Amino acid sequence: MTDPEYNLLVVDWDFFFPNPSYGAAIDDRALLYDWQHAETPFLVENIWSHRAEGFLRYDLPLPMCEGYEGFWNRFDFGDDPAPLLYGDSNVHSGLLRPSSFGWDAEVWTKVSLWDAHHDCGYSGTLEKWKAQGAMECGSWMLKHHELGSQLEVIYPPWRTKIDGIETGPLIPVPRRIDDGTNPDTVYDAIYVCRSGAWVPSWCDEQFEEFLGAYSEFGREIPGNEWTQPRPDPLPDARRSIELMKLTQTKIAELGLNDRR
Repeated sequence: MTDPEYNLLVVDWDFFFPNPSYGAAIDDRALLYDWQHAETPFLVENIWSHRAEGFLRYDLPLPMCEGYEGFWNRFDFGDDPAPLLYGDSNVHSGLLRPSSFGWDAEVWTKVSLWDAHHDCGYSGTLEKWKAQGAMECGSWMLKHHELGSQLEVIYPPWRTKIDGIETGPLIPVPRRIDDGTNPDTVYDAIYVCRSGAWVPSWCDEQFEEFLGAYSEFGREIPGNEWTQPRPDPLPDARRSIELMKLTQTKIAELGLNDRR
């Protein structure tokens, strides 16, 4: 008798946020995406009014998530809806096991990551990662590799290439750009990551639409820390722009620009 197989689908919300820094088409907004990324409260919660300001200052539309409509219809979840967990960080994905959902198994047969990044480690070596014993949002796939799961990474269709955009991975892992075909794997569980340090807070309503399109019974993963939706960044962005304009007007009135 063979052991049952369980497969995990992990979807990072930044899969649907075209970013020129990671291979999306270059347009007149490209330089405004020169963002630092780290899962800190400041970059998740507070930075977005400043970043929105850059777009508003030049009368450019805010970038939004694209292509998430109908996404769930591409997958086979068997006879019953697969349980869905969600949170802000993908580090939770490294902690999930079939036993997390009540099944008698500790290792996923397959972990499929749909993401703009591969999360298989971006610096050092696999041996160094093992020695450190730390799992982060950029290395959680290494834990499933260590356990013996089959891994795959599917990049969004807006990425222009697989290599040359990000460093790594630290392990051999099949990677491809999504070509629109439906996977032939049956998935037993789902984790969805909001990636609040990568995807703007003005996309949070879209994120809720995405979750709701699958099931109203999804659950927030234990240990998650976030605000959803995050505060609207646009009022602060607009106030900052108005203050800048007022300051420029006062400087011009005082003739300070003419001083040498």
